[in-house]
Amino acid sequence: MLLENSFPADTRVRNEAGTLVANGYRVSVISLRSPGQPWREVVDGVMVYRVPRLTVFAKLPEGNPSGIAKLGRSI
Repeated sequence: MLLENSFPADTRVRNEAGTLVANGYRVSVISLRSPGQPWREVVDGVMVYRVPRLTVFAKLPEGNPSGIAKLGRSI
């Protein structure tokens, strides 16, 4: 399972993974790593692998909107 946030904090995915494990499936989750979390661990029978959050583009401050944002406001 691929997750765009932290595991086991996401209860929806935690419940789905737990149901699969309870029914005999081997489950692995790849999620984002929150500060202080181990890179990998087993949580209630679910193998969890964590990757760091990568920020490719920083958000612009509100005082300096992009050209697209300016165009959207003028329409």
